[in-house]
Amino acid sequence: MKSLSQVGAHTIEVIDDLVIATSRGHWDMAQLEVLIATWESVLRAEGRLYYIGDFSQGMELPSQGRRRVVDWAKTHEVAAIALCITSLPVRALSTLVLRAARLVRSLESTEPYFCSTLTEAKAHIAAERQRLLMQHSP
Repeated sequence: MKSLSQVGAHTIEVIDDLVIATSRGHWDMAQLEVLIATWESVLRAEGRLYYIGDFSQGMELPSQGRRRVVDWAKTHEVAAIALCITSLPVRALSTLVLRAARLVRSLESTEPYFCSTLTEAKAHIAAERQRLLMQHSP
């Protein structure tokens, strides 16, 4: 499965089991719901989800949106997460949301990988995918 969608100022790219969301500022709830629906669609189709959030061009999420992500994380597992963040405040906010999501999960949660570029993020996801394949091979 491969697709590229424009969601307001943002883009959401799907490449098999990988979702790459490129953020350009504020996400409203309707845009966030499109992203979450994409995550769910990939999980159903592929059985596993890898996620890259490219927040290097800015990312604003209302408190209702942060709660929605935490609620979603209660019942869904992401195999690996890489976040491209160049802004310290955005990184701090992302860390808080991800920690809240980890606290409410009863299963082991994925530790996010923070980086500066999309190239670094893709390399991390490739390494995590390989590591998980090696864990599950006979």
